[in-house]
Amino acid sequence: MPARGAALLLLAAALVAVRAAYLKEKPAFLTTCYLKDPQFEDCFVKQLQSIFARLVDGFPEIGALPLDPLEVTQVAVLADGEGPVAVNSTLTGMKIRGLSQAKAVQHRFNPKTLSLDSRLQIPRLSIDSKYKLSGRLLVLPINGNGDVHIEPENMDVRVHQKMSLVEREGRRFFHVDSSKVNFTVGGLKMEFTNLYNGQKALEESTNKYLNDNWEVAFDSLKPVLTETIEDLLTSILGRLLDKVPVEYFVGDISSVSS
Repeated sequence: MPARGAALLLLAAALVAVRAAYLKEKPAFLTTCYLKDPQFEDCFVKQLQSIFARLVDGFPEIGALPLDPLEVTQVAVLADGEGPVAVNSTLTGMKIRGLSQAKAVQHRFNPKTLSLDSRLQIPRLSIDSKYKLSGRLLVLPINGNGDVHIEPENMDVRVHQKMSLVEREGRRFFHVDSSKVNFTVGGLKMEFTNLYNGQKALEESTNKYLNDNWEVAFDSLKPVLTETIEDLLTSILGRLLDKVPVEYFVGDISSVSS
């Protein structure tokens, strides 16, 4: 559960696809890296970038739909009334654009703990959604339902994932056991329509206040955003790893005990 008692419901349409058999041959875009190679980490970073680019465009061979735009069916947040943000809200029909611009700057694999530490930088995301909300944002009582546009800028996303090795049909695969995310943003723009039942003066002043004080709003909403990203990454990467034998990623994985 995120901080301040928020509850999260996440249903990502981009992750709902047909069940696909595992890949019998290594896909052409995937470069196999070797632990014994002194340049293993550089190879792994390039591998992450190529994987991400392929997933952005979709990967029907494993049943993954395109990720740019990423379509999320619903995110619901229930606040417990503490802190500067206490909002019950539901976002539906969410479309997230900009993931295709993500750059992999770190991707480290620890063969002893079977963990991954990755870092992505995303210049800008554009998020459009329908919303319903009521509660308090900073010092403002807030309620409404309509459209919302959100733009986080200069995102720096760091991901720690714990994995295990599983065997199926005589092949070994990575399994994502958990994902932990920490991230920062360099800016955040928000625009809500139809706040206060369409009272334009209140709507404009609220949007201005939120954008002028975006750091406080972001810090308060970060726990929910973090869990959202963790769920997405676990599902997205899990779908990939469930279909691609582990030796396609790490050629000498046999040196790692099961």
